Amino acid sequence: STLVLDTTLIGAHVTVQVTGTKTGYETLARTSAPTAVVAAAPVVAGVVTFSGTPVVGTPVTVDPGTWSPVGTTLSYAWTRDGVALLTATGNSYTPTAEDLGMGLTVTVVGTKDGQTTSVTVTSELVLPGTLVPGTVSITGDATVGSTLTAITTPWGPDPVTVGFQWLRNGSPILGATSATYVVGGADVTATLSVVATGTKPGYGDAPVTSAPVTVGLLTMPTATLTVP
Repeated sequence: STLVLDTTLIGAHVTVQVTGTKTGYETLARTSAPTAVVAAAPVVAGVVTFSGTPVVGTPVTVDPGTWSPVGTTLSYAWTRDGVALLTATGNSYTPTAEDLGMGLTVTVVGTKDGQTTSVTVTSELVLPGTLVPGTVSITGDATVGSTLTAITTPWGPDPVTVGFQWLRNGSPILGATSATYVVGGADVTATLSVVATGTKPGYGDAPVTSAPVTVGLLTMPTATLTVP
């Protein structure tokens, strides 16, 4: 007396025939009026959420939740400030420098048996990424007239631009912004160090300071007097 409608009946009208039988009596059947056209079950969306605050360089993932009926196919469409991110078609996206300070919007579309439901959610604003700093050290003789050189190991993620600022007793030396520095008379007895700063669009700066070196006192050449 009951029938579970399945997908094979979508688009059809359903009737039921009831047949009465009794010994010594003629069998009698009656057929109901048809139902309305059988429609596919509606797609019910899950609760769509982001995995956390998006950060440049770190994948952000969308959890679509549980959709019904079982077998619903999900698709994803991402936008940044209303502009479609055409290469972002999955449930994960890695923000770039262009996304910094903007909210990312993703629309999750569920489709099953011709029925479609969509949910749109927007993330928090994208934050700057974090660089992994390298190291910096100084090579060369800390004597007047000698050249000191800043030696670094790489920052990441590649590529990262590294800039330099030399310090005298902890204060910046005007114009000393290259990887090398020629020790001058003003540096005698002072401590010299160098700050190497990694920069990359969409990431926060990552400065690292070298260990200091101390410039020695000036030494006068020794004169030799030859008496004939």
